[in-house]
Amino acid sequence: MFDSMRFHWTAPLWLAVLPTIAWMMGQTHHLGNIASRLQAAWNPTIAISMIAYALILHYVVLGFPGIPYPEFMKRYFWRETTIEVEKVVQNIQQQTGQKPLVVGMSKWPIASSLSFYNRKEPMDIRSRNMFGDSGAMYQFWYPSEPPTMRPIILVGIEKNHLEQGRWGNDITYMLDQPGPIQSQLIMRENKPLRWVYYRIARGYRGN
Repeated sequence: MFDSMRFHWTAPLWLAVLPTIAWMMGQTHHLGNIASRLQAAWNPTIAISMIAYALILHYVVLGFPGIPYPEFMKRYFWRETTIEVEKVVQNIQQQTGQKPLVVGMSKWPIASSLSFYNRKEPMDIRSRNMFGDSGAMYQFWYPSEPPTMRPIILVGIEKNHLEQGRWGNDITYMLDQPGPIQSQLIMRENKPLRWVYYRIARGYRGN
C-alpha cells in the first residue's frame, strides 16, 4: 500500500496461474490461425527458457570464468559473507573478552541474512533502528537498546551506511571510540563475489 512494488511479490500469482497455462498448452482443438501459431510457439519457448534458466542459475551459483558478477549482486552471497563476519566477531571477542553486538545497517537483508546463515556460535544481532532508522521486523523484536560498553560491529553493504543514516544524519556520535571503516572481499573457491564493509566501536552511547 505504501511502498514501491517488488517484482518478486507477484510470484504467488504466477504459481497459481501455472496449472491454467499447462491446460492451455494441451488444447489443440478448434483453434484459430493466431491461436495455432501461439500454440506452436510453446515448444521452442519452453526449450529456450530451460536453457536460459540453466545458464543463469549456473552463473549465479558457480560463475563463468573471466566474467565478474555485476554491481547489483553485492546484495547477495550472504552465506559466504556471514562466515567472514563470524571471524570478525570471534576476533573481537577474543581481544576484549566480551561478546560484541552485530548491527546490520540496512532495513532488511543484513540482520536477517546474518541470522539465517549464522551456523557457528550464535551472534547477538540487531538492526539499524539502534541509530534512528527503520529496522523492519527487528525494530519490533528489539525496539530499543540501552547504552552499553560492549563492542559494536556495524555491517554495511555501502561504506556510507556506516557513517550516515538514511537521511544523511551523522551516526558517529552514537558510537564510543568508533574505528575506521574496513572492507573484506568475499570469495568462493578463489572467485571474488562481493565486498562487505564493517566498522568496530568500543561501545554504544544510545540513540
